[in-house]
Amino acid sequence: MRDNLLFYGLAERVDGEKENSIALISDICADLLNIDDVRQYIDRVHWVGRRMHNKYRPIVVKFNNFNMREEVRRAANRLRNTRFALSEQFPKDVNDRRKALLPVMKSAKRQGRQVKLVKDVLYIDGRKYEADHGPGPGVRGDQDDM
Repeated sequence: MRDNLLFYGLAERVDGEKENSIALISDICADLLNIDDVRQYIDRVHWVGRRMHNKYRPIVVKFNNFNMREEVRRAANRLRNTRFALSEQFPKDVNDRRKALLPVMKSAKRQGRQVKLVKDVLYIDGRKYEADHGPGPGVRGDQDDM
């Protein structure tokens, strides 16, 4: 999963026509991220999960070059204010730990603290957040304000 990115918000064809997903990702990268020639760095592209009415499924893109994957990931902020998004792909256990840290991260951000989530480790004001005792007063891990 190290070389994978997840793309969100891409509509699928519903008429049963064959779709070139690599071309779709390549167009998004060229038009919105200003990164050309991504196609040559893509090994595989596939939709995740079952097709559902009025829902966009994410697309997993496996890059054959980690540097290109990182270039695309770092350009993700250009997707702000669009219906598209992208993120790294993590294993389920890492995603579960990240999801559990989100309320703490949002609470710390509202307090004006410096917050960074790296893989499944949360840093608040440069110190690693520990669920038992935390980084200090003012940040509570038991809030459900998602």
